[in-house]
Amino acid sequence: MIRVKATVLDQARELHGFTSDEKLAAALGMSGTAVRNLRHGKSAPRITTLLSLQKLTGIPIEGLIYEVQENAA
Repeated sequence: MIRVKATVLDQARELHGFTSDEKLAAALGMSGTAVRNLRHGKSAPRITTLLSLQKLTGIPIEGLIYEVQENAA
């Protein structure tokens, strides 16, 4: 499963002077809860979110994400 690096979210906030995840969320067109879920690895990012983060940070998509292995049930 793909996850967003929390450091990328921090960098996007810092680069644009967003003081909260809610302000970053507004720039990404999503809710503050959705950004927090990305930050804590509770959800996988949509491609549109990755493209928006890429535009905000200038980081290539492969630098925004990492892969985690899911446990087999």
